[in-house]
Amino acid sequence: MGKGTILLVDDDTVSSQILSFILTDEGYVVELADSGGLGVEKVSTKKFDLVLLDYLLPDMKGHDASIMMKKVSPDTKIVLLTGYSNSGDEKIDKEYERVLLKPIHPEMIIKTISEILG
Repeated sequence: MGKGTILLVDDDTVSSQILSFILTDEGYVVELADSGGLGVEKVSTKKFDLVLLDYLLPDMKGHDASIMMKKVSPDTKIVLLTGYSNSGDEKIDKEYERVLLKPIHPEMIIKTISEILG
C-alpha cells in the first residue's frame, strides 16, 4: 500500500509525467488529469488524499477547478501550483493547503506533500 493517493492536474504533459514518476518512486499512487474539468470529474468519482493543481489550465483557472472540487469533495486537500506570484494574498492562501510558486524543485514538492499527509 502506498503513502497516499495524489491527483496531479496539469496540462504540461512532460512535467506531469516526470513528477508522476518521482512521486511513484516515493511510494505515492498518482493519477493525472490534463484539464480542470477532468480533474473535477476524477475527484467526484474517487477519493484522493491530495490534489496538486496547476493554476493555468486549458479549460479554466485552477482556482475555479478547486471550487468545483471542494463542492463534490469538501475534505479534499489541494496544493496550488502557479507561475504567478500571489504571496501575501491571504484570501487565496487560505483556500489551499499550500501555494507553491513554479518552477518547483521536486524535493520541495515531496517535502510539502509529506508535511500535509504526515
